[in-house]
Amino acid sequence: MKQWNRTTVNRIQETYPGMTRAQKKIARFVLRHPVEVLTMSLDGLASRTDTSRASVLRFCGKLAFDGFREFRQKMAEETVRPQDDSMLSWCMATSEQCVRDTFAALDRQQFKKAVNRCAGARRLVWYGIAESGFLAEIGNHKCMHLGIDAVCSREENHFLDLMSGLSSDDAVVIISQSGKGIHAETVANYLRVPVERCRAQDVYTVGISSDRLSWLSRHVDDGFFAQSKCIRANGNPVVIKAGFEALVSTLAVEIGRFQGVHLTIDGDG
Repeated sequence: MKQWNRTTVNRIQETYPGMTRAQKKIARFVLRHPVEVLTMSLDGLASRTDTSRASVLRFCGKLAFDGFREFRQKMAEETVRPQDDSMLSWCMATSEQCVRDTFAALDRQQFKKAVNRCAGARRLVWYGIAESGFLAEIGNHKCMHLGIDAVCSREENHFLDLMSGLSSDDAVVIISQSGKGIHAETVANYLRVPVERCRAQDVYTVGISSDRLSWLSRHVDDGFFAQSKCIRANGNPVVIKAGFEALVSTLAVEIGRFQGVHLTIDGDG
C-alpha cells in the first residue's frame, strides 16, 4: 500500500473527481454507509452498488490500496470510536442509546392507537416551546412532505389562537423535555394551559416527554417516553434529544402510511 496521511474518507473525497462512473457509485455508497461496508464482502459491495468485482478492486486501487481486504481493514481502523476523544465517543454512544431506549420502551398498541387517531384527524397540530419547538417543526415539516394537513406552533398565545378553531375532529402533539414531572412544584402555563384547553375542547392529545410519570404524560390521552441525555456547560443543560427526534419522525411517517401515502424506503437522506 502506498503511504499517505489522509484518512480513507478524505482520500475518497480527494480522488472522487477523477473516478470512473462505477467508482463514483462505490464511493458514494462507502461514504453513506461506512459501518455497513465493514461487514461486506467484495461481491457484496459490488452487488449493493450495482457494479462489478473488477470495479470494486479498481476503486480500492484508486485509493492506493493493494486490494479490498486492505481497504476494509483500514476503514475498520478508522471507524472504531476514537479513544482519545471521550466527548465524541460519549455523544455517539449516547445518541444510539437514546434511540434504542426510546423504542424499547414504546407500547406498540398504544402507539398504533395514537397513529390511528392522528391519521383520522382533520388537522394535526404540533406544539413545543424552545428546543422542543424545533422538534415540533421537524414533525410538521415531515407532515408537509407526506401530504398531511398539519401546523406547528412554538408559542403559547399562537397555540391558543389555533385552539379556537379546533374540535374533537382534530389532534394535537405536545412535546416537552421534562413534561414538568410529578415532583415539580408548579407546571408552567405554556404547558398547563394548552393541555387544559385540549381537554376542555375534547381534542385528542399526544404528549412526548422524557419522564414516564411526568405531568404531561398523565394529563394527555396518550403519553410517550423519549430518551434524552444531558451534559452541562457552565451550569447550562445541553441535551441530546436523539430519542425525541426518532419518535417524532416515526410518528409522522406512520401517520402518513396509515393515510395511504405510498412510501419507498430509500435508505439515504
